[in-house]
Amino acid sequence: MDIFPMIRSSIPTGRFNAACLFKNHAPLEIVELDFPSTLLSKQVLVRNIFSSICGSQLGEIDAKKGPDPYLPHLLGHEAVSEVVAVGDDVTEVKIGERVILHWMKGKGGQAEDHSIFSCGTRINAGPITTFSEFSIVSENRCTPVDTSLPLELLPLFGCSVTTAYGALKNDIGIRPEDKLLVLGLGPLGMFSLELSKLFGVSRTLGIDIQIEKVEKAESLGFASCVWGFEGKSPDLISSFIEASSQSRLVVVETTGSIRVIERAYEFLGSKGQMVLIGVSPFGKKILIDPMPLHFGAGIVGSFGGQTIPNEDIPFLISLAEKSKFRLNILENDYFDLSDVNIAIGEMRRGSSKKKILRLQNL
Repeated sequence: MDIFPMIRSSIPTGRFNAACLFKNHAPLEIVELDFPSTLLSKQVLVRNIFSSICGSQLGEIDAKKGPDPYLPHLLGHEAVSEVVAVGDDVTEVKIGERVILHWMKGKGGQAEDHSIFSCGTRINAGPITTFSEFSIVSENRCTPVDTSLPLELLPLFGCSVTTAYGALKNDIGIRPEDKLLVLGLGPLGMFSLELSKLFGVSRTLGIDIQIEKVEKAESLGFASCVWGFEGKSPDLISSFIEASSQSRLVVVETTGSIRVIERAYEFLGSKGQMVLIGVSPFGKKILIDPMPLHFGAGIVGSFGGQTIPNEDIPFLISLAEKSKFRLNILENDYFDLSDVNIAIGEMRRGSSKKKILRLQNL
C-alpha cells in the first residue's frame, strides 16, 4: 500500500524545516522555510522521505571548489520523495508520484529561480536540494519510479550508483579483460567494485587508508588493502599491477587527493586509464610525467558519469530488482534532520556507513 495515499493537489501553508549553510567551515543551521504561495515555471514541490549525505556536501561546507557566492543556501542532491504540487507547465511528473531526486539533468525543464524565504530572509537553493522536509526542485531533477525496493536505498540512484555506473560505462568504457583498481572505498568506490561485475570484470582491487572500510570491502568479497599512498606500495598492489601486464589497468579515483592521483598515475604504464570522480581542492595542481600520455595512457574527469537519469535510473533499478547487483552493500546510519551535523561529523571521522536523513515519520 502506498504510504502516501492522499493526493495533494495544492501547496501546503505554513512552514517546514531545512538545514541551511550560512557560513563555510561552520555547522549547518536548522531553519523554518515558508511554503511559496505559487510555483514558478518548471518548479516541482516534493515531500522528501529519505535523503542520503554525499561527500560533495562536505566539499560545499568547506568551499572545496572555491569561494561560495551563494550563502546562505540549502544542500543535498540525492533523495526519494513524493510530488506534492507542480507548476502549470510541468509534464514529466505528476502529483502523488514517487520520484528519485538527482543532481544530473534529466528529462523536462529547469526553473530559472529556486530561492525560498525564511521569515523574510532570502535563502538560495539550486535546481536540486534535499536536506529539508520539503523541497522546490526543477522538473529535470525528478525521475518517477515504481519499485518495491526499500525506500531507504532509493536515494543511492540519485548519485552513488548512477555515477559509479556511468564512470565505468561512459567515461572509461570498461571491458571484461580490464583490471580495475579502485581508490577510496566510500560509496562511490564500493559501487564501482560492485557494478564492475555487470561488465564482466573479474580482476579488481580496492584501496583505502582506513582499515574499517577495507574490512567491509573484504566482507563483501572484494580484494582490498590498506595503504596511505606514501612510500613503497604493498606487495598486493604491486603484484596486481604487474600480473597480466597485457591487459589494460583501469583506475577509478574517488578521493580527490592530489597525492593519491599522482601516485596512481605512476601505475598506468603506457595504456592504463584513470577516471577522476573525487573532486580535488580548489587551486591544487597535480605534477605528473606527461610521457606516458604519448603512448596511450590517459586521465579523464567524470561529471556524474555522463549519466542520463531518466534512462539510467529505471534501468539500474530493474537490474537491482532482478538481483543483478547488490544494492545493500553499504551499512546505513539514520539521522533526524535536527542531527544532520552529527551525521556530517561522523563522515569527517571516516565512518564507512552511509548517512541517511529520515525526513518524514513513516
